[in-house]
Order: sequence, then structure tokens, then C-alpha cells
Amino acid sequence: MSQGASAINDPVLGAGGRQGRELQQLIRSGRSFSGRERNCFFLNTGQSVGGTPRFANLSAGSGLDLSDDARAVGVSDWDHDGDLDLWIANRSGPQLRYFQNMLPADSRKYLSLKLEGTRSNRDAIGARATLVLRDAPFLITRSVKAGSGYLSQSSKRLHFGLNASDDIEELRVTWPDGSVQSFQGLQENRCYLIQEGNSSVSDWTPTNTDVVAGDPEPQARGTDGSQHDDYQNGGTLLSVPLPLPDDLHYLNWERDEEVKVRLAKGDSQWTLVNLWAPWCLPCLKELQELADHREALRAAGIQVLALCVDEKNAFNEAPPVETDSSKIRFGWTTHRLLDQFQLFHNDVFDLHLNLPLPCSFLIDEESNLVAFYRGSVTASQLVEHVERLSVTDELRRDASVPFAGRWSGTLRPRRLLATALSLLEVSGLDVAIHYVQRHQASVNKDPEFDVLLFNLGQQFSVRADYDRAEKMYLAAIQRNPQLAPAYFNLGVLLAQKKSYLKAIENFQQLLKLTPQDRVARFYLGVTLARVGRVDQAADELSTIDSWGNLKPGQQFEAAIVFALSGDVDRSRERYEFVVKQSPLPYEDERYQRQLLAAFEVALEDAQEQGQRSRASAIRKDLESWFDSSKP
Repeated sequence: MSQGASAINDPVLGAGGRQGRELQQLIRSGRSFSGRERNCFFLNTGQSVGGTPRFANLSAGSGLDLSDDARAVGVSDWDHDGDLDLWIANRSGPQLRYFQNMLPADSRKYLSLKLEGTRSNRDAIGARATLVLRDAPFLITRSVKAGSGYLSQSSKRLHFGLNASDDIEELRVTWPDGSVQSFQGLQENRCYLIQEGNSSVSDWTPTNTDVVAGDPEPQARGTDGSQHDDYQNGGTLLSVPLPLPDDLHYLNWERDEEVKVRLAKGDSQWTLVNLWAPWCLPCLKELQELADHREALRAAGIQVLALCVDEKNAFNEAPPVETDSSKIRFGWTTHRLLDQFQLFHNDVFDLHLNLPLPCSFLIDEESNLVAFYRGSVTASQLVEHVERLSVTDELRRDASVPFAGRWSGTLRPRRLLATALSLLEVSGLDVAIHYVQRHQASVNKDPEFDVLLFNLGQQFSVRADYDRAEKMYLAAIQRNPQLAPAYFNLGVLLAQKKSYLKAIENFQQLLKLTPQDRVARFYLGVTLARVGRVDQAADELSTIDSWGNLKPGQQFEAAIVFALSGDVDRSRERYEFVVKQSPLPYEDERYQRQLLAAFEVALEDAQEQGQRSRASAIRKDLESWFDSSKP
């Protein structure tokens, strides 16, 4: 049986599908949804040309012309000073920006309303307020809305910005039920609470007076709650450590032997894996600084492993700094180790850029990645960071962000299944299996554990370990009976093992889930033919409405099945299509002999069953085919 197109060649099967993965990869590589088009901000000038309003482009002057992938805008008087501020949500980081309107106090004149329904909905959604200004030729109308744009909800307070000369005459409120109330004597620069059916108004004072103000410098919280002005010093402290695989190897500096990255033990609690190159001046400066302060690092329990990313040659055989090898170990990276460190970087950062130089990974004694440094790091920074990390999980999370705040949820464990899938692709099957076994309790709880089992089955198939591949596919199906690709791969595998009846069961189950799957229908048909159920096989193949995504070899197999069933027309159609698409090798006589042999089997079956008219019809159709093929 020919090998069909399937999910076997998909790198990772995920809930988002192939298109979702491709889009995610583009974004993670630094691509922009909007082509880095800058945000625009336009001011309505109040003028018009031919009835068309004139707008002035204030994008640059306003400071809003950022190249973010902006998606939603929320408008509110967040700091309660009488002018409107902006919140902008972005698809990528920073995911939320606050823009404070810094209009001078003597330039602000406004009226703010908070409407509250009693007979209608409490938030007064749908209510409309109309402001009448004395001697003004126009009215100003605002409506309470439940949504104010794409993925956004602005404040439900109604804001009227006023000119210095404006004088409030009357306010009319139309409630959702159609009733109208009128109010006079309202003062400017006030916020009023207006309740449906109440003829009087009252001042409204906000309860959330603790607001964002200005653009404060980032500050990190220490383990004792104190503030740190030098937030992370260029490093990223992980709120949830990332467990690393045990199988990390580098090349010994002198002997070119692979050595396991032995993490700090005994009097050392931390290992700093530093990546450097001899042509990188910041790298050499960093290494010298670490060597000069090796005693301070040792006192803090930090061991340094400096790995050169270049190939070893006569020009870089000597270590870049003179130091005791017990304080700083030197070695060479391998391509595999660099790929693994790139994987760890990508697990931490959603933006999957290439590793910079210098860069360093801080690992604790439990083989967990706890911090990553893009750029140089000093000994004093490392000492400070390990102090911050030597605390409870909750305090560690506080130390990982550049500002004080309140968390909206509990600390969530890291999703290790994604790491296992990446290791499967980068480091191979054995490393991934060992990682899964080591973290089985966590991985087994993942809602996409079936995806991991499926991918393990793929890799065992590539290794030709079909028994273990079968176990993985069966486990994936047991975990998720709707996982259609697992039925397909298992069916193909069982057919290769000549377990045709079991293969048929899997193809039939697959077609219950995806009845339009033409490739699965083909495999079911040819597998039925393998066990002698030729007529049923031909019936399955005859329901395929399009053959475009089937390979020539598969279509020739279909021609053979149709020939075995005595269906000359369909067999001829498939064979002639194959010859037209791929003259070589299917015009060769040996393929024609295979087809004729199949028809002879069909004739013998018809004669043995006493179906003379059927045998005669087959001969007649064959003669017609051969006659039309003669030059």
C-alpha cells in the first residue's frame, strides 16, 4: 500500500490547526499584524468643504503615533480631572497603554453625568442626554452605550467638553422607555448622579481615587517589599521557573569531549551559563568582570559556565581571561545545545528572536531556569537577583515585575507539555520521552496531552518502532476519541503491519468523524480490497468525488481495485488520468499487465459464480477500451 498524505508530516498537531500555527510563527518571529503602520489621531476642526468635515492629522503631535499592533481604544476620565484619557489595547506587547490627558487646569471646562436606571436597566444603557447651551445654534447629545468599538468599552459616564464661553441652559435625559426628564441650574466642572424618575440631581464622587498618574519610572519590588530602581538590570526573572532537561551537553575546552552541563552542587546553588564569542567585545568585558568578582559570586553560591559559540580553531584556543577553573569553567557549545537554549528562550519570551551575544541563563540546583539575561550582566546584579529568587513562589512572582500591584489570579504552574513538544522537535525522541517521564504528573493533566501522545507516535513511526507507535496512537485516541489524525495514522500503520481488519476499523471510525476525507476513503477502499472485500472496496472508492489530492500511485491502486470488481469504466478513467498526469512510468507494459491481471481475476470470479452476463459485459467493455486505444 502506498504511503498517503496525512498528519504524519505535520510538525505539531494543535487545536489551532495549521493556519493558526503559521500565523503564530509569523507573529513570534517579529512580524506585525498591521505592517508596523503607526496609529493615527485626527482632530475634527469644525470646518467643512462642500459639507464634508475637515480633520487635522495630529498623530505625531499627540504622541499616539506608535507602531503598535493597536486593536481597541477605551475613553474615560480616568484621573477625574475633567478631560478624557485614553486606554489602548494592542495585539502584541505592550498589551495595554495608558495615555493621560495633561490639559492645563485653567483650560478645562466640562460637565460629567452618571445616569442610573430604576425602571429601566440599572446602567441606563440606551439612555440619551442632550445638553442645551444658551445662545448656541446647536445641541450636544451623548448616549450611554454597552460597547464603543472593536473589543472595547469606554466609560459609561457621559462627558461634555465645553468652551470657555459656553453657558449651560438645560439638560434633557431620554430614558430607554422613552420618558424624558429636564434639568436646569447645572453647574460646569461638576459630575452629577441622575437617577431615573428623580427630579433632583446630586453630586457624584468617584470611589477609585487611586489612579495611574504620569509615566513613572519602572520599579521592582524586593523580597522585603522595598522598591528597586534598577529593575532587573537587563535581566528577566521568571515568576514560574522552567524545568530544563537533564540531557544538556557541551564540549570540554581542551579535550573536545562532550561533557554534561553539571549544575551547581554542594556549596553552589546556582549555575550561570554564559554564551560568548571571542570577537564580541561586550562578551569579553563581561567575562573579565565576572572573573574579577569570582569570590563574591562564590559566596552567593553562583557557579559560572562560559561557553564559546564559535568553532574551535588555533586563534581561540586560550580562555579569554585568566581565572581558576573551579570559579569559571570554559567550554564550547554544540549546535544541539544552542538549539536547546534557543528553545528555552522561546519558552520564556513570546517574541522568538535569535539569541543575542552576550546572553546568560541562570539555573538553580533543581535544574530550573529562573532568569535570563539578554546582554551583559554584572556580578553585583547576579548576587542581588539570587537574593530575590531565594524566596517563596508568591514573593518571587512579585520580584519578577517592574512595578507594585495586585495580582488578578493565583500563581499558575508552567505548561510543560509545550516544552516537551518543542524538545521532541529540537532534541529528539529520547530527550522528550525522558522529560515527559520526569514531569509526568504535570504533563498528564494538560488538556492537550493527546497531542503529545500523537506526536510521540509520529516519531516512533519515523524510527520504525511500530509497536510503540501503535501504543501512542491508541493512548491518544483513548484520551481524545475525536482526534481524527490519530485514527488515520494508526490505520496506515496497521495496514503496513498487515493487520488489515484493525486498519479497516480505524479508517471507518475516522470517516464517521470526517466523512468528506477523500484520502481516508481511499485507504479504506484499498484496505478492504486487501481482505478480499472487493465489491465493498469499489463502492467506497466510487463515492470519492474529487481525486485531485491523491497521488498518481494511489490512483493507480484505485484503478486496480475497480478492475478487480469488474468496473471497466471507472478503472479506465483512473488509469488514463494517471497516464496523462505521469506518463512515466505508468505507460510501461508492466503496469498494463497488472491492470489486465486484475481484470482476469474479475472474469474468473464472475465465471465461477455463474455470472455469465457480467463476464460478457466485462469482456465487451475491455474490447471497447482496447479498440479505442489503437492508433
